[in-house]
Amino acid sequence: MDDEKMGWQGMANLMDTKIAVSFEKHAYDAEIKLAKLHNAPKSYIMRLEELKEESINYLRNR
Repeated sequence: MDDEKMGWQGMANLMDTKIAVSFEKHAYDAEIKLAKLHNAPKSYIMRLEELKEESINYLRNR
């Protein structure tokens, strides 16, 4: 079975920097939103925001 022929690009999406950054941003935004919804400590939310930026910077500079 060939994932790409079946319509799913699989790992190719993660190798595309623009798509990988979009995925990472979406994932962190969802986690930050959930943390805020559940009144997580501000330090926890700030750390998630820092990790989001670090991850995105890593992807853009790999």
